[in-house]
Amino acid sequence: MQTINTFASLFPDAQLLSAQGKPTLSVVVDTEEEFDWAQPHNRSSTSTRAIREVETGQVLFDRYQLKPCYVIDYPIANHQQDNEVLRGIFADGRCVIGTHLHPWVTPPHDEEVCARNSFPGNLDAELEYKKLETMTNLITDNFGRAPLCYKAGRYGYGPGTTDSLYKLGYRVDLSVTPAFDYSSQTGPDFARATNLPYTYGPGGEMFELPCTGGLAGSLASSGLSLYLRANSPLGLKF
Repeated sequence: MQTINTFASLFPDAQLLSAQGKPTLSVVVDTEEEFDWAQPHNRSSTSTRAIREVETGQVLFDRYQLKPCYVIDYPIANHQQDNEVLRGIFADGRCVIGTHLHPWVTPPHDEEVCARNSFPGNLDAELEYKKLETMTNLITDNFGRAPLCYKAGRYGYGPGTTDSLYKLGYRVDLSVTPAFDYSSQTGPDFARATNLPYTYGPGGEMFELPCTGGLAGSLASSGLSLYLRANSPLGLKF
């Protein structure tokens, strides 16, 4: 039977931070290889030529004095010819580089390539750690600084993720997507997650900045209940 990783079970020690002052816009860009999400996951789908055009979007960020966080995965971090422009933007202090983990294209390749294992938090904790370690070392070597921010591929935060991130020096996670439930795909259930930032983990030293998510409109008060029904096995049949 599948064990569903819920927000409450993944972050039992979360300490909410109160919202103060004006809203702050944080821009996080998932930066990954080119492939078709409609197709099965494939270890050989690792083209990264599109990242050469990253300056096109960065110009807009610069115009509004935004310093985005590009969370990059293994193919992006590893291809120095294609990521040269991104490395230049980072060297100029115009962005932050974080880690994005797509397990199927990240060594060591010890797991079966399948939908369940595309969520890194579903992997054996030791294997998830090794893949994160690979990413951390690669980014440190190729960008000159160890990453502090992490966003799980497919938002796949798991039971062992907190300990792995903490041991590898990460202090900011960006994986939680409030109001979304991926359990029907064997992923985590964040339907009841808060959209406020919070601290958690060893000594409360980890910081979670959830993706913006919420329910709006005239049915917002009953939106969660309706969403959970629609996202249930029965609801997904229709």
